[in-house]
Amino acid sequence: MVTLLKLSYFLEAAKDCNFSEAAKRLFTTQPSVSKQIALLEKELGTELFIRGKQRLSLTKAGSYLYDELKNLPEKVRATCDQAAAIGRQERGCISIGIFRRVAGYSVHMAILDYAKQRPELSFETERDDYSSLCKGLLESRYDMIITDEVDLPVFEGQFSRRKLFDTPLALIVSTESHLAGRESIPLSEMENEPFVVQVPREVGSCSDQIEALFKRAGFKPRIARTVYSLESLFLYTSLNEGAAMVDENNGVISSPNLTMVRLDPPVSLPIYALWNENVNSATARDITDWIIRAAGKSE
Repeated sequence: MVTLLKLSYFLEAAKDCNFSEAAKRLFTTQPSVSKQIALLEKELGTELFIRGKQRLSLTKAGSYLYDELKNLPEKVRATCDQAAAIGRQERGCISIGIFRRVAGYSVHMAILDYAKQRPELSFETERDDYSSLCKGLLESRYDMIITDEVDLPVFEGQFSRRKLFDTPLALIVSTESHLAGRESIPLSEMENEPFVVQVPREVGSCSDQIEALFKRAGFKPRIARTVYSLESLFLYTSLNEGAAMVDENNGVISSPNLTMVRLDPPVSLPIYALWNENVNSATARDITDWIIRAAGKSE
């Protein structure tokens, strides 16, 4: 009997015609991969690989099978995610992904207040990087996402977008920095100051927007260190390697080694909600309206 296990082992091995590398990616052993592929060949009544002394290659039947089924794992995952989304909808469960850079407190408080008004619903919230959020929304793992960046071509079609609010930006510096005693500072005065900058590995972050802010101020930031996570950003800023620009509401001021310096005049970035119109769209629109009203009351 042809099973998904046998097909998944074949597809992984067929990528580069290497059983050993496939075993590593599948977190199993090379003999296990060989056994499953041999069973598949027996059930199909044909060889799928030409087993040479030095290397493997696909037979004509193997090439056909790979070309026809190479997207099967992704299709299976997407179908299962969609089934899970439908199940969440039936149970009244809403899954919300929030970009790591977006201030969590204000968003979570608004969702908490909304949840109190809708006791018949349950909520799952998760913070993640931008590419994972996009993938999760496209595959229906999330009913909606909240982010400060939107790659519009990715979300054409059944997805809706709405601006929630503008979030103020501020500088964080080490308590040992010569800037630590200031309440506010014009961005133009930071021209010669070193910066610690977060550059996400994936496409999509507020990094480009922040760079545009410096450009409008008439200079490029002097980057002392580039990091790939907020944790590293806070670490090297605490070590006084440079200032960093963050969401003013993200709570880092609670760190004893960091202090916040507001920008004068204020600078902000827009925060958006995106959701799939095919799954829980009415609730997503309702949550969006709630967050917008909550943001208006806090201003």
